[in-house]
Amino acid sequence: MNNKIFLANIVFMTIISSCIVAQGLDKNDIIGSAGVGTALNYADVEHFGLKPAVRLTCEKEIFEIQPGVVSIGGIFGFSTQSESGKYEELTYFGIRRMSYTWYYYQNIFGLRSAWHYNFRQYGIEQLNVYGGASLGFRYEFAIDSYTGDKVSFYDPPNSRAYPYISIFVGASYSFNDKWAAFVEAGFDLSLTTIGIIYRFN
Repeated sequence: MNNKIFLANIVFMTIISSCIVAQGLDKNDIIGSAGVGTALNYADVEHFGLKPAVRLTCEKEIFEIQPGVVSIGGIFGFSTQSESGKYEELTYFGIRRMSYTWYYYQNIFGLRSAWHYNFRQYGIEQLNVYGGASLGFRYEFAIDSYTGDKVSFYDPPNSRAYPYISIFVGASYSFNDKWAAFVEAGFDLSLTTIGIIYRFN
């Protein structure tokens, strides 16, 4: 079941990436981006380790506030977590033993707006810096799986939604008219994200 959900997220992100818009430099720019970072331990699992958080943004430059432009759009991202353990319970009929694994699928959906500043007046047109905020919700989809005899105090996690608010800053550097790389710091599924940008127009 967890593999099917993971693949469904990949398919969903692939479909969206074909029509999204993101950070840009000029009014009416249409640009797509995808990035990856180190996932935050939202579910507070033990032995979390390094897990990837994949993210797509969706913005369009809509008006100018000199010396930059303002964009508005959306954000979608996901990461996975899991936690395993064992329980034992002494009963009148003997000892119950079970092993469990809990899977957490973190998804964020939100609106996002940023102000972008380009360094073309300093002769560095390839460099763009920006800052902004996101607002939406994070949905934690939880699944439990166990083997053995279920103990009476077994309490699996529940799926739930949380508000999502983020303030972020970032920079991008263009290699040509179509492609750029970016790095961003902010609080969503990871604290830092790196990735690529593609300009459609």
